Amino acid sequence: DWGSLRGQGPHGPTSDASFSISGYFGDTTRTFCSASPRAGYTFQWINTNGNKVVSTNNTGFFGVESAGAQNFLRGTSTYGNATSDGSNGVVYNFETRYNPITYYVKFNGNGATSGSMSNQTFTYDKAQNLTVNAFARTGYTFAGWSTSANGTVAYADKASVKNLTTTNGAMVNLYAKWNVVTYTITYNGNGGSSPSSLSYNIESTSTLASSTRTGYTFNTWKPERTSGNWSNASTYNSGTSVSGMYGDVTLVAQWTAYNYTVIFNKNSSNATGTMSNQTFTYDVSQNLTANAFENDGYSFVGWATSPTGNVIYSNGDSVSNLTSTNNGTVTLYAKWVANLEAKYDTAGGYYY
Repeated sequence: DWGSLRGQGPHGPTSDASFSISGYFGDTTRTFCSASPRAGYTFQWINTNGNKVVSTNNTGFFGVESAGAQNFLRGTSTYGNATSDGSNGVVYNFETRYNPITYYVKFNGNGATSGSMSNQTFTYDKAQNLTVNAFARTGYTFAGWSTSANGTVAYADKASVKNLTTTNGAMVNLYAKWNVVTYTITYNGNGGSSPSSLSYNIESTSTLASSTRTGYTFNTWKPERTSGNWSNASTYNSGTSVSGMYGDVTLVAQWTAYNYTVIFNKNSSNATGTMSNQTFTYDVSQNLTANAFENDGYSFVGWATSPTGNVIYSNGDSVSNLTSTNNGTVTLYAKWVANLEAKYDTAGGYYY
């Protein structure tokens, strides 16, 4: 019983298969067949009589069982259906087929702080848009996808891609790439000096500036108009190093006004009476304590800032900011003017 093998090809999306077939059945004759491999595709030998896959190897021998282990078609049961060819007995018709592979894309957040994405299925030689990015990372904006965790951006968000691998069933890993966001710290001196604004990002360590204000002690910086992870309930000392922060923020200086003391001096050894010291707060106006000193033969005319100085403040004047020294003292000196006695002249007049 003998017959022939008829080959045809190619079939499918390629055109580079070539092979030849000749030989007899029922003996040890083997016929070598070959077809060029195609990247991104699986290969099949098909018996067209029954549309049966007889091999997925692109090269090999047609033959019978006794022909050896290299045979990829062994016996009529493997060949599948046959057709009659008159005097030649049966004919087995074969063709090559190329099928595009299927592969998958896995999206890795690569530092993302939220979000998730399902794998995406691709077919070789078919362009498809990448799934829109659903990851987010605090302090960063999404830049695109890389083929390695530390690589550069290879694909933009939603980019149209194809042929990312030639391996059937492979998983292609794409890694989110992130651009760090630059934020601004703005200082509000709140009556004091306002330092220059500061640019920073979530990866940097920033040292907060200081501020000065006459008559005040600097306490802290208090965030206002915050974003990111700055809190209005928090305070920060000048010189503090902050890291891991993000968002634009305005820091407002918080102050405590100085206190100082006014001491009242009689400024005369003959004067009598006492007056308690008076406490003042910087930038707060307050009436001087009414004069309680007496000096026989003299009238009180006001207060001077030195024993021999001129009157600066009247009795009970409203004053403020007599010193800018914290817990300082200011001495005010009573100023006296001698009283004149009335004397009569011979004409009956008088003078003082």
